Amino acid sequence: MHSWLYCAIYPGAFERLDGVVQDLVAGTHHRLETAGEHGRWFFLRFLDLGGPHIRLRVQGPAALLDDVYTDLTGRFPGFLREMRSDPSAPVESLPGPLPMDYWEAVDVRLYEPESRRYGGAEGVHAAEGGFMRSSEIALRAVCEELDRPRRQALAALTMKNVLRHCLPGAEEQFWSRYFWYWTGRDEPLASAGRAAAVAAATRLAPAIRAAENGLPPQLVLDAGDYGDAVRATAAGAIAAGVSLTTWQWVFHLLHLHNNRLGITPADEAVLAALLGGAPKEDANGHRSDGRLAAVHP
Repeated sequence: MHSWLYCAIYPGAFERLDGVVQDLVAGTHHRLETAGEHGRWFFLRFLDLGGPHIRLRVQGPAALLDDVYTDLTGRFPGFLREMRSDPSAPVESLPGPLPMDYWEAVDVRLYEPESRRYGGAEGVHAAEGGFMRSSEIALRAVCEELDRPRRQALAALTMKNVLRHCLPGAEEQFWSRYFWYWTGRDEPLASAGRAAAVAAATRLAPAIRAAENGLPPQLVLDAGDYGDAVRATAAGAIAAGVSLTTWQWVFHLLHLHNNRLGITPADEAVLAALLGGAPKEDANGHRSDGRLAAVHP
């Protein structure tokens, strides 16, 4: 009987999140692969009142989950000591000073799958498979310690490949909706956010396109493989009767993959603009998933 272990790993600062992935998540992944009896696993970056953290979910038999938890909590103090003695540069896309009272802890929680978001049990099952494939790819990418332009280039390449596999011919329409969503939708300051994102895309485009040439070959292959994985996830879910459309699967799985890579929502808006997204319709005609109301009732 497999159950779930859900740990929220709070490193105390945004700039330590990559370290959590490279050290603690990678170590857990190695332990799972060595054990060979685990089910699914995945991670996500998140921010709440306790501060920035990595949410790690692992499925497996109770004895394995006990081992994973003991190993994780046993390595956490040493990880913190290393982070404190060799702090990284602050993340450029997070403006302002970083608070000093963020949690430094491993918090165990109850995993409650988002059944409503993913259309029930079959949808959750499909989504978790996509989360695991994304986590495997993102773990490899984060461990490469890419600089920001190469990380953005990898995200842009992945985004292009996902659309090519899943929604060929709908690129301009999709990126326009994606751009609208991640620049504030109908919020009062959304127009300023859109202008800033377009300006940033214009400014950063040469560096991001040049950085794509410096991506490790395996990560380039991964960017293509993830497009195929999203297509397979959507097709399998739809065949099983899950009500989400391919468009919705692409929207959700792309955003969560970018999150795992360390791409912020503001970065996503810039990349959507870079890929051809621009607001062409009245924002009031969109839904919360970024689609036009007339297209997705």
